[in-house]
Amino acid sequence: MISNKEIAAIFNLTGEVLTLLDENPFKVRSYFAAAQSIKNYPVPLATLSEDEILKIKGIGKNLLPKVMEIIRTGDLEFLHRKAEKIPDGILELLQIKGLGPKKVKQLWQELGITSPGELLYACYENRLVDLKGFGQKTQEKIQKTLEFYFQNKHKFHYPAAFEYALEIINFLKTKYNLEQIEITGVLRRKCETVKHIDLLVCSEQEVIIENLDFSPIPVNLHYSPPEQKAFRQLITTGSQQHLEKLHLKGFEFAETEEEIYAKNHLPYIPPELRENLFEWELTKNQHPINLIEEKDIKGLVHCHTVWSDGTNTIEEMALAARDKGMEYVVITDHSKSAFYANGLSEERIIQQQKEIKRLNDKNLGIQILSGIEADILPDGSLDYDHNVLQSFDVVIASVHSVLHMDKHKATGRILKAIENPHVHIIGHISGRLLLSRLGYELDYDKIFDACIQNNVILEINANPMRLDIDWKQAGKAREKGVKFSINPDAHNAEGINHIQYGVNTARKAGITPDNVVNCLSADEFKNAIKK
Repeated sequence: MISNKEIAAIFNLTGEVLTLLDENPFKVRSYFAAAQSIKNYPVPLATLSEDEILKIKGIGKNLLPKVMEIIRTGDLEFLHRKAEKIPDGILELLQIKGLGPKKVKQLWQELGITSPGELLYACYENRLVDLKGFGQKTQEKIQKTLEFYFQNKHKFHYPAAFEYALEIINFLKTKYNLEQIEITGVLRRKCETVKHIDLLVCSEQEVIIENLDFSPIPVNLHYSPPEQKAFRQLITTGSQQHLEKLHLKGFEFAETEEEIYAKNHLPYIPPELRENLFEWELTKNQHPINLIEEKDIKGLVHCHTVWSDGTNTIEEMALAARDKGMEYVVITDHSKSAFYANGLSEERIIQQQKEIKRLNDKNLGIQILSGIEADILPDGSLDYDHNVLQSFDVVIASVHSVLHMDKHKATGRILKAIENPHVHIIGHISGRLLLSRLGYELDYDKIFDACIQNNVILEINANPMRLDIDWKQAGKAREKGVKFSINPDAHNAEGINHIQYGVNTARKAGITPDNVVNCLSADEFKNAIKK
């Protein structure tokens, strides 16, 4: 079933293509407006009748047939007809962050630029400096974005790669009657992005495999006799630098990976840690490494609801969290500066807190805490006063605007928020979007020290598009003594499942349950974040 997000993306792309072709501006706006309405609609359009879809704001009789065509076929023939009039590279330019259709159209018409490669070359030649509406700073920003784009062009987010890996394993087991196939390589190390899928096939002889074309991600098959499975699993999982620190000769027939590590006088090192970064420090005392697991999380922190830009009610989010085994849930809708996300005014905060009290009085089997995701303004202040902020159980402070500060200013902004006596947690600290947007530069040592001094928790944002703070920086923060909260940043009940990806990040950083405040009970959690 096609999702609302996918339908909206097709409508949005259609609007962009029509903009490039100088089509009627009213028609262009209608596609963008419909895309926005569809994206935010709480019920999947694929489950609705035509009459019900027609009632959605922005979808009139002219657009209804196109919606139905997309639901039926997953595509839009009208879009393809229009796109044929545009060079292929122009559509690729539309994927570049910060380049809207109007800028792309200007670059195409005035400089003849029809691809990301041509645009990057134009930046190197300073051709955008004198172009109206661009200039030196814009050119530098576009150049940096394009370099990031090309570095990440053939990478995939971990969840997508993992799902393809499971599909490939099922295919291989069914078609080739292979019983033992294991995920290995970077995917087994749970890296946040991957370029390829590595699978270990245990078989007495190598099998000729065909027709893996259904996977957009390259697949590497590693073969092993069954009796060498543990050895082959180990040497195909760890980074080259990790493996170079191990004595491996003569262990080809070891029964388990634990045996190989034991012969190296080491406790078992979980796959996520095999990066030659934190594992050696964590194994100095020879004790088993007690990394955090998903089952250790007791509280669901950082959830959005229909009160701002979420799609489920507070009660629905609470019940979904309860069904996942959580003891408490922290509702943190957007603050008033996030007008684009229906952020809460002071009046609506009072109403929401009354709603939370009413739900807690119903004894739903889970405790609901009142929170907010407050915007960190450019000067580091928050967008509510003292009286409002102190009314919350939990205040998460996050940056959502003015993302392009230099390192000094960006660090100062975060430090001021950390020093705010009402802030408990700093959310998605770098602002990065994996494979899409670079995080801003920060002086992390200063931030980690400030977190400790002010008893402020660092969020590990578990949304797989963010996974922010980066695991390498999280490991350094752990070494300094910073505490964490692993948060799904859930905008619907399904988003609660993102917790697993945050746990992956935490494990790569060497984080244990003792380092994570939402591994505590509700009362212990509230006491741990107390200012």
